[in-house]
Amino acid sequence: MNKTTIILFFFSIISVYGQTDNWKIYNNFNSSLPNTKVTSTVLDNEGNMFFGTHNGIVIHDGNSWKVFNKKNSSLPSNKILSISVDNFNNKWIGTTNGLIIHSGINFKLINTKNSKLPSNKIRQILIKKGKKYIATDKGLVILTLNDTIVINKNFFNIPDENIISLELGNKENIWIGTNSGIIKYNEGEMKFLNKENSILPDNHIWCIKKENETIWVGTKKGLVRITELYSEVFTKKNSPLPSDIITSITIDDYNRIWVG
Repeated sequence: MNKTTIILFFFSIISVYGQTDNWKIYNNFNSSLPNTKVTSTVLDNEGNMFFGTHNGIVIHDGNSWKVFNKKNSSLPSNKILSISVDNFNNKWIGTTNGLIIHSGINFKLINTKNSKLPSNKIRQILIKKGKKYIATDKGLVILTLNDTIVINKNFFNIPDENIISLELGNKENIWIGTNSGIIKYNEGEMKFLNKENSILPDNHIWCIKKENETIWVGTKKGLVRITELYSEVFTKKNSPLPSDIITSITIDDYNRIWVG
């Protein structure tokens, strides 16, 4: 079994103030952030930081700030749920009322009226090898140069189309997190995992992350590690986890697992 370093991070005022020499805090008092509810962060190909909030998009180039919302742009909603950047530096922005492609100048709106999107609520966007994987509350959409594939109850009869989290695994596997469990999808074939038929301690899947051959899953009742050979659950009882509610997982360049 490979040795894994897991780092736990839980946000509090005390820990932030105790490390002011190493941390720089931005909020709506000392910056142009319109809202402290930050839902997504991404660095584009030119080094600009994009922040998704519940009151628009914020762009920070290291010196100045720009804020885009419904009043000063073509954004269909101020609630930003996800942001991803493609190879051409286009920003793919998921909102509660449609998908936006931001080229740096223009905002192009894609919604249920002008595309095959099954819903305008875009929860997560992943981009890999030219493909765009778009998670909505009514299914998954895969965009390629030549085709649009919709995976939901209407086309593939998946057990739950309300997608909460998404990750791309090895061998073209797509790991889909829902409130009913995990759907492992690969070219029309599906495997459904829940607490009744697997090691999952809970069916509410809040986050999924891939680390080499391992899939990490965050639930309301613990952290789960899934490999081809074994699976295990980490909780407050058998690990240093201070809480069993896992809302975020990040893997850094040193293969350390950051768990929130």
